[in-house]
Amino acid sequence: MDLPVPNAQAVSDYFRRILTAILEELVDKVPNHGYISNTEIVKQSLRSISNLYKSGLRFANSGLRSDWNDPANRCAYVFLYLMHHCYLVYGSLQYSDEVIRSWRNRSSLKVCSIGGGPGSDLVGLTTFLRMHGIFPRSLECLVFDLYPNWKDTWDTIYTHLQDTFSVTYHMCDLVKDTLGLHIRDLQFIKQADILTLSKSFSAVSAFFRADSSKGAFLRDVLQQTKPGCLVLYIDNEYSGCTQFQRDFASRAGMDLVFEFRGKPTSPKGAYSDIIQKYNNLFEFTPMRSCNVTIQLFRKKGAAPSGPHSAVPQGFPVGIFSSSSRSTPYHDVISSYGGFHGTAMRNTVTPQATSPQLSSGIPLAASNVYPAYSTYNQPYPFDHTTTVERPSLESYRTQTTPQTTPQTTSRLTNTTPGCYGQVVPQGPPVGIISSSSRSQSTPHHDVISSFNSVHEMAIRNTVTPRATSQQYSASGISRAAGNTYPSHSPQYSSGITRAAGNTYPETAARNRPYSSHQLRTNTVASQDVDEFDDEVLENVANLLDQAWPTVATYLSFDDDECQAIIEAHPGRIKQQALQMLTAWRAGYAGPDILAELKGALRAVGLHTLLPELGGKILENPTLQKVAESVGNKWRNLAHYLSFDVEQCRNIQAAFATTREQAGQMIAAWRQSFTGDNPVQFLATALIAIGHDDLARELGEEILESPTLQKVARSVDNKWLRLAQHLSFDVEQCRDIQAAFSTTREQAGQMIAAWRQSFTGDNPVQYLALALIAIGRDDLARELGRNNTFPPKKAPSTAAFMPLE
Repeated sequence: MDLPVPNAQAVSDYFRRILTAILEELVDKVPNHGYISNTEIVKQSLRSISNLYKSGLRFANSGLRSDWNDPANRCAYVFLYLMHHCYLVYGSLQYSDEVIRSWRNRSSLKVCSIGGGPGSDLVGLTTFLRMHGIFPRSLECLVFDLYPNWKDTWDTIYTHLQDTFSVTYHMCDLVKDTLGLHIRDLQFIKQADILTLSKSFSAVSAFFRADSSKGAFLRDVLQQTKPGCLVLYIDNEYSGCTQFQRDFASRAGMDLVFEFRGKPTSPKGAYSDIIQKYNNLFEFTPMRSCNVTIQLFRKKGAAPSGPHSAVPQGFPVGIFSSSSRSTPYHDVISSYGGFHGTAMRNTVTPQATSPQLSSGIPLAASNVYPAYSTYNQPYPFDHTTTVERPSLESYRTQTTPQTTPQTTSRLTNTTPGCYGQVVPQGPPVGIISSSSRSQSTPHHDVISSFNSVHEMAIRNTVTPRATSQQYSASGISRAAGNTYPSHSPQYSSGITRAAGNTYPETAARNRPYSSHQLRTNTVASQDVDEFDDEVLENVANLLDQAWPTVATYLSFDDDECQAIIEAHPGRIKQQALQMLTAWRAGYAGPDILAELKGALRAVGLHTLLPELGGKILENPTLQKVAESVGNKWRNLAHYLSFDVEQCRNIQAAFATTREQAGQMIAAWRQSFTGDNPVQFLATALIAIGHDDLARELGEEILESPTLQKVARSVDNKWLRLAQHLSFDVEQCRDIQAAFSTTREQAGQMIAAWRQSFTGDNPVQYLALALIAIGRDDLARELGRNNTFPPKKAPSTAAFMPLE
């Protein structure tokens, strides 16, 4: 269900013009690390953010949140979400007479944005004020946020707005701040006319569920608001989840004035040349639609009205009058993607105020946060949103779909609670315990199981298959670099990847069906050579009751799964087979097996990969690697995309190098989402001189002496070889600028290619490239007959030789 928005096209075009005006400036602010371009860095950030939102928000683990101090992450976020988030805020304010009635003829307004990020709330709200002719003479805005460097992004946006108003950013941590409001902020909150929480609550809600005392700061803010103050809440739709309303708004004496559950879609419009340029470079497009819950609350009590309703008070510290444009002091909590659900009501529903919670800490939280039985659904790259996973139980027992006016059917269960009960589990196989683990900083958790099957639940159901035990070791977090499909380890020279060696699963999430198309008919098998009926049936038999979870990763929605269940009641394997058959028939991507492998990995079903020809890493193999690398584990961690801080945290939490190595590898394996973890690990082992371990992994490898010989032999022909290894002109020029001799240049080019190559057969790929430049002798020395093409043929398009 869409949200009807007056003047929708005009405001959508306005937000599109803002993005056009700021995009290149934001990209230019991303540091260029020598060989890799800033656009490529932003592209990697887009993948990282997208993958993190699929599964990270359900964990109370600060390591599974994006670092918004990184300009590439901020640029990626603005590119994806700014326009639609502004549109959501603008549209949300249309549907209650309360807003215009309260603010008409006001000479001043005060706005507080909680977790305001780049300022999307403020852009949407000020556009609403201007379009309705109620922009006050004085508008003061206070933004609470965690990340100070959002200030730079807001500065860029603000210079392109039509309106003049004052903005101040104050740093806060909604999770850890328990001392209440600073006096300067308290004064402002007591005068605020509206508080906005747009896509910020979902970033912290898991922490609040794990430890209710962690919501003290937010409760304090809501408690301090004046009667009549409005609170606008926009966030991911959890199919009736009322965590914010139940635990925060109602307890602060807030009445629900308006609610919408659905999928607002901003109008289509022609992208500017700049936006279109970056659509192509990033392989993403800005979000236009997402499923959300929108709620507007009003603080109980008589609210003064009229032109003099604002209590005259001096400006609090840090707040600037609107007579001069202020430069914001920006700190922010990250905002996140959208969600499922429809239903809309515009009613006032007074509720008894619940007993107020103390702002103190009533309970000591456990250092281990059990996983909650919710899971986040991947979306196409242009819809980075999340939705909970289907439950096994909901497919074993037929349930009655829950319906409301204007609401589509939902698969539900009678399990109480918004997220169901917490099911703590013991450590799975592969967890390396340590008696020396620090207990002082329990707020970071490491997911360190190897083969645990993630819990599965849809909406309010709880049927976990096996939850992943989380660690609370001091600050250890996932290897963030591995969260996108094939992040390549960096060489010391800063050269990261050859652009032509594309990520293996770039197209894996492109949804081949429209969102409302039900794939309910059993489709006749097609001639898919690599995925025939026999393989299909074997996989269906092995999936058994896990098929609904895999289905969501293959872009099936709830209604489609429900239709399959109703077509084959009680026949689990037939349901699984129908789902796979329909998916295979309609799949439009380039690599059907890669898509299915990715879905199996994503839900923890690694053991099914051999059925599809995939490769897995068993626990004994990883343990042997951990034992063998010894004190070189930090070097290996570097090539597995861990940063210095993560390594230090591991060292602080575990006493011996063996434990440290084991924990690092366990965290990497759990977080890796690429197509071939064996090859990725083998490449990293080669990089630290452990060709022997790489060879034991069973991968075909190119040893360093071989590569060095090729580099020496091609010498001044290295530019031609680079062409056939998919390097472009700019990359080659960067290498020439960084190294003086042709031998060094050739060596660096080949090293960068080998490190970034993600295909199945690097030896064969290099051999074909050598043949293409007339070096059949070197190709023969690689020891291959070269009769089969590589996974991705080298591209020669648009290449201008430099020789």
